[in-house]
Amino acid sequence: MESAHHGPFRAPDVFDDARKRQVVARLRKEYGEARGLVSRAQPYAHLEWILGLHRDLARDDAAFETGVSELVVLWLQDLAGELDSGVTPQDTTGSEEGPVPPSSSRQAVAERLRNATREFAVAFLSPS
Repeated sequence: MESAHHGPFRAPDVFDDARKRQVVARLRKEYGEARGLVSRAQPYAHLEWILGLHRDLARDDAAFETGVSELVVLWLQDLAGELDSGVTPQDTTGSEEGPVPPSSSRQAVAERLRNATREFAVAFLSPS
């Protein structure tokens, strides 16, 4: 039998680089969906430089620094809270995103974002 940190019997809370990249890809997907549902005036532009279209494509998604990871988690928790609060984009008529989804859809997006954020926190902020 192999140790808890090596081979097929590795503990489930141990995240290797490939798994971390999967976690970030899921988080990026959920962030993109959530970002389209909130006001453009809100302060989430900083996440665009980390998870969004302005991110450094050469940066390894398995190598987030602790400080950046902590900020990402806090900002995403705020974003999920905004989705829950029902704050909608100011002008949705004729927007690229289309009509504002019902509250239940926004809450479902918020819950998926929270789940992806928790998984990110475990992968990048839990002691290994």
